[in-house]
Amino acid sequence: MPVKYKKATAPLDETARERLWATVPLDQTATETSTELAELVDSFYEGRGDEGDNWVIGFRSAARDCREMLDAVMSDSGEDLMGERIRVAVEDAVKAIGSGTDEVKRRVMGWLRERGYDAGLCKSQRDQTTRTNNHDYIDILTHNGARYIIEINLSSEFEIARPTQKYSTLLKSIPKVFVAKPEVLKKVIDIMCVVAKESIKSAGMHIPPWRTKGYMYEKWFGMYERDITKKMEGTRDESWSAGFFINGGRFCRMEIDGWRGRGRRDGKLAVAFRGV
Repeated sequence: MPVKYKKATAPLDETARERLWATVPLDQTATETSTELAELVDSFYEGRGDEGDNWVIGFRSAARDCREMLDAVMSDSGEDLMGERIRVAVEDAVKAIGSGTDEVKRRVMGWLRERGYDAGLCKSQRDQTTRTNNHDYIDILTHNGARYIIEINLSSEFEIARPTQKYSTLLKSIPKVFVAKPEVLKKVIDIMCVVAKESIKSAGMHIPPWRTKGYMYEKWFGMYERDITKKMEGTRDESWSAGFFINGGRFCRMEIDGWRGRGRRDGKLAVAFRGV
């Protein structure tokens, strides 16, 4: 069974927030990053509202705040029974297929479909405004309309040069196999991008565009094409008798907490005529 994150148990109060602000260095660059970090902490905890269990206070540093926030996000995700069921299935698939095999994501997607999941291989489309490169990931659609995003090695998407020890520790806390709803992934991105910015600037480097929040959002929440064929490149998928290897292919967009990815949804016939 997947290891569930420990849930915090007490509220974040004004004293804890004051301690967070007290850790802010005086130089302008660090102050800008720490201000963003403090605002992220405030918005995260204020946004939780009354949800039964309260949240822990008394953090000693901004880095620990983010670690606790990340643990809390993953703990909430662990309470999602369908998500846990999918994660177990994905972990079984990776063990059976091997994470280093060719087209592992397509193989895992096919493995999941054979076991009754509505899984698809999603390819994000390059966005000219953020210059985002294509990115492949797996998703699963449930009968009640929920969507789960699956990454076999999510932490690799947040790797940076010359990371601080604090950032490396945070990176290691991301589960190897990540399964969660889009809104959970968005929270993970928010946390990781703020701490990555802090780490990169502390090393005296500029923030590369591929580590900005907008760039990371486009990977999972921008326009994407969804494919459910299980064929490997250069081979024929015998499960499709019509000869169209684009069944299920479509362009979509995501909208989460006011952030809207650009895109369109096309029918199968339109996709076929485009030769996708």
